[in-house]
Amino acid sequence: GIITVNSGAGLALDNILALNGPLTNSGTLTVEGGGGAISILNNHAGQLGGIVNVSGGIIALNNGNGITGGNQYEYVVNQGTVNSTGGGHIQSVPGFTNSGVINVSTSTLNLDSGLHLQSSGSVNVQLNSAGDYGKIVILGNAALNGAFNVTLGNGYNPANGDAFQPVAYGSHSGSFTATNLPALVPWQMTYDSSAVRLQVVTQTITWTNTAGGNWSNPNNWSPNIVPGGGTYGNEDDVQIIAPGTYTVVMDEGVVSSPYYLHGLTLGAGNGNGIQTLVVSNTWPDAASLSVNAGGQVDSSGNHWFNNWVTPLIIASGGVFNSTNDLFDQHVTVNRGGVITTVNSTNGNGWFTIGGALNIPAGVLTLNGGTTNFGTITIGNGGGMSVNDNLVLSDAGSIMNRVGGAIDLANNHGISGNKGGAYLSNQGAINSSGGYILSVSGFTNSGTINAVSGTLNLDSSLKLQSSGSLNAQLNSASDYGKIAISGKAGFTGAFNVTLNYPPAAGDSFTPLTYDSHSGNFDRLNLPTLRTGQSWQSSLGATALTLQIAESITWTNTVGGNWSDPNNWNPNQVPGQFDDVGITLPGTYTVVMDP
Repeated sequence: GIITVNSGAGLALDNILALNGPLTNSGTLTVEGGGGAISILNNHAGQLGGIVNVSGGIIALNNGNGITGGNQYEYVVNQGTVNSTGGGHIQSVPGFTNSGVINVSTSTLNLDSGLHLQSSGSVNVQLNSAGDYGKIVILGNAALNGAFNVTLGNGYNPANGDAFQPVAYGSHSGSFTATNLPALVPWQMTYDSSAVRLQVVTQTITWTNTAGGNWSNPNNWSPNIVPGGGTYGNEDDVQIIAPGTYTVVMDEGVVSSPYYLHGLTLGAGNGNGIQTLVVSNTWPDAASLSVNAGGQVDSSGNHWFNNWVTPLIIASGGVFNSTNDLFDQHVTVNRGGVITTVNSTNGNGWFTIGGALNIPAGVLTLNGGTTNFGTITIGNGGGMSVNDNLVLSDAGSIMNRVGGAIDLANNHGISGNKGGAYLSNQGAINSSGGYILSVSGFTNSGTINAVSGTLNLDSSLKLQSSGSLNAQLNSASDYGKIAISGKAGFTGAFNVTLNYPPAAGDSFTPLTYDSHSGNFDRLNLPTLRTGQSWQSSLGATALTLQIAESITWTNTVGGNWSDPNNWNPNQVPGQFDDVGITLPGTYTVVMDP
């Protein structure tokens, strides 16, 4: 017999319909339920089963149910629409031709090499998320033809790196003659030996809202999609470079895995306002991140991470403010750039400072290395903790290169932990009362300047012959001091800078130690005014300095000691003066009380 389902009519199957004759559908044929199926038998003899789905007709294959053949002449001719939701199949039907539409919205529609795609037909798949999308699996060879269309469902907004395999096959010939993909994101579509593959690829997304706003609002970007969140290696290039003064808030919330970006460029350049990016409690992973002039990052509680690929670059005029952050990437601060940290940690990355590193408060913990060519300033509330247990997990170090400066404020400085920490000073360390303690690998071939207050060091300090210790004398009571606990080994130079006019008897103790070995190669003292001289002593526990005065009698008639006009210079000799009464002549000097 013949089954005809007319337009507007329906035939729903939740069990098996065996077709030994033809079925023509211009209405709706639904195969669903726990065991719905159509079994077509056609042997060109008593069995003549087949299906023609004419234009306007719909065949719905739901929940794993479908159509199968039994002999070698079965046919399904689709001129209308086949919809598959939740999985379905059309298999062992050697005469399956499609000049209509095959829609797969979720799960997998299983087909086989009996499928014959016509140039006028199309295959459509719907992407609902990176893990939920329609798939077509063709057993055997797939002869591809016609159009391939992709739509987005359930409000899905693809992220860079999202990848799909919407068509799989044993082998294939040809390709789809037309491809229609969603325009919202850039796609890469490839045919390989087993599948048609789709992937969202890197694109440049640019901030457009000069009033500022939230990262998560697609209307703030061009194109109108939210950057980030792709898989590693397939991320967005993000630019926040529109001129103006505004703030972008990365409001992605707390994340426990990397928030991938391919690149992030912040800053419109000098004279174009300040563009601030606020980032909190996130795990940003950017293959490259550049904070250029005009750009400012306010970062708090973040894990900056990029698999050691390229550094976070703070260029001249760029600013990075860090609080409670973890840096597992290289950070480079170019000359003119500034990074300020409060209680942050340099994990397994490396800091290279050509500009400024400021630590106004809290401790910057170094589990990785820091190389300084610029200026590191440890303020009145700051400090650096250098951790090195001689393995990669904790390999803290500081290399202060020639031209680099480390400035230590009162009672704050650098301490070492775990036995292997080191500080190599080839530049200048300037102290206003700071400390460098327990840094077992502390070597000095540069300059250590005690500007004021006391710089506390310990016996880990190893002085090199090319290095120097410097003390600045600002007054008789205000001068820089260096205090070394333990035994000090002296070599190199000790230099004194004089910042006031001293008086006779002014004395100083610029260097103290528990004991010492060796001597300084050079003791460089500033020139005093005429009649003054230095008295120095490198004793058992201290270096002491004192100003002595040389005063000479000038009156050959004689006179009283107390008259300053009888002396050169014109002052009465005191307790610490050297006195000379050696002028030729016969005269009497009376030392009058």
